[in-house]
Amino acid sequence: MCLATERLKFLEVPDNATLHLGSSESIVCRADGKTRPRVRWYRDGQSAMPEHVSQTRDGSLYFNVVESGDAGVYVCVATNDEGSINATVRVDVVGECNPYSVASPAMGHWGTCPPRLPTISFLVHFGVNLRANYPSIV
Repeated sequence: MCLATERLKFLEVPDNATLHLGSSESIVCRADGKTRPRVRWYRDGQSAMPEHVSQTRDGSLYFNVVESGDAGVYVCVATNDEGSINATVRVDVVGECNPYSVASPAMGHWGTCPPRLPTISFLVHFGVNLRANYPSIV
């Protein structure tokens, strides 16, 4: 008699992902085994994610509004009685920063753009030509 044992395995191994700034996107990580595995996501060794990032019931990592700071390395870990398996994913974020998109403190953040340093919006002020006198700042 041959007994088949269902070993812990990924049904969908997460791939490296390129996410678009300001969009809502998911990275899928699904596993199965003899007993149902628990799937957890980690970033920098921590399971705590920013408020706009959550894990769905099927094991996917959901980004409600992708921010530039979401780029990095994430690890999907599936665990059950048989042990654990993991997959490492590199996340890149691309796109133009729009400071006027999703600027709502009620949603837990002030938009998708990193803070900007002040810029000089003029080249001549009070008769001083900034380009000629201060070429390193313009």
